[in-house]
Amino acid sequence: MSETDVRAAITRAHHEEWARVVASLTRRFGDLDIAEEAAAEAFATAVGRWPADGAPPNPGAWLTTTANRLAIDRIRLIFVRDTDWSQIVALYDQLVRLDSSPIVALNRAIAAGELDGPEVALAAVDRLEDRLAGYHAYHATRADLLRRLGRSQQSRAAYDKAIELAGNTAETAYLIRRRDQLR
Repeated sequence: MSETDVRAAITRAHHEEWARVVASLTRRFGDLDIAEEAAAEAFATAVGRWPADGAPPNPGAWLTTTANRLAIDRIRLIFVRDTDWSQIVALYDQLVRLDSSPIVALNRAIAAGELDGPEVALAAVDRLEDRLAGYHAYHATRADLLRRLGRSQQSRAAYDKAIELAGNTAETAYLIRRRDQLR
C-alpha cells in the first residue's frame, strides 16, 4: 500500500468513523472526554502504524478496538491515581482482626503492594505459601508481582502454576495471555 493510499485510508476512516468511535466509547464508558481522547489517540496510532502495516481490512473496527483499549488504560490510571491505598490497607487491617483467613491476608498484601511497592507485597504473599499453595490466585498474584519486579522467569513459572490450578477456561485464558506478554 502506497503512502498516498494510507493517507487516503486514514482520512476516509476519520470522516466515516470518528463519530461512530466516539459514540460507541461514550455509550460504554459514560464520559465524552475520555471517549474523544481515546479516539484521538487511536487515530494517532493509526497514523503511526498503518504506513508500515497497511490499513486494516475493517478500519472502523480497528479504531474502535484500539480506542476502547486506550480508554480502559486511561480509566485504570485514573482509578489507581485517585485510590487512597493507605485507607484501603487500614481497612484490611481491621478486616484481618475480624477474619484472619489467608485470603484476606492475600488481598491485604495486594493493597499494600499498591501503597509500598511490589517488593513489600511479594514478601507478604510469600509468607502465605504454606496456606495458599493450592490456590490459583495466590500464584497469579505472585506472578504479577514478580513481573512488576522484572523477574520474568520466576513470573512465568508462577503463571504456569496458576494456569495449572485455575478452575475455569476464562481465568485460564486470561492467565495464559498475561504469561505470554512476558519478555
